[in-house]
Amino acid sequence: MGELLLCNEDIAAMPYYIEGVSINVYSIEELNYYIINNTYLLDDDFMSLELCTCLPCILEPLYPQTADCLLL
Repeated sequence: MGELLLCNEDIAAMPYYIEGVSINVYSIEELNYYIINNTYLLDDDFMSLELCTCLPCILEPLYPQTADCLLL
């Protein structure tokens, strides 16, 4: 049987697109789920400037103070 992981928090207006698997990530929970379940797909290209610039957008609905710190 499958497993349902429910996300109750707000999602980002601009998702982060992961090219290797062609998915959009709208929340930090989705990003964590992808990293945990797809560690074999992670390479040097995953940790990119695009991800670093998109993290504040993903974190902002849940942690606005942290997102502001990342923008500095």
